[in-house]
Amino acid sequence: DVSRVAIALHRHRATTGRWPETLAAMVPSCLAAVPEDPFTGEPLRYAVRNDTPFVWSVGPDLRDDGLAHAWPGQSLYNMIGRPAERGAAYPPPAADIQLWPPLMDAVSP
Repeated sequence: DVSRVAIALHRHRATTGRWPETLAAMVPSCLAAVPEDPFTGEPLRYAVRNDTPFVWSVGPDLRDDGLAHAWPGQSLYNMIGRPAERGAAYPPPAADIQLWPPLMDAVSP
């Protein structure tokens, strides 16, 4: 889903010259539907900041912090149950999970 959103964002920008106002603005031209946040079942969150589109999940605490407290260095794959070393599960963060752009060196919006 995240890859489809990223491709749709770039397709929209290539066509219109700007990022969309909302993810829903790309339905049905670039996306069949806005993907759901796996934690809430609601649409993924989206914002444009400094001409960069950001897509995020509220994470397991179910609170939208607007990426103010993004959990750096982890992926949604890790959050949904990838076992940590020695068989323990990763602790759930009290933060949003940035899905796009990918976190590199804890870049924050």
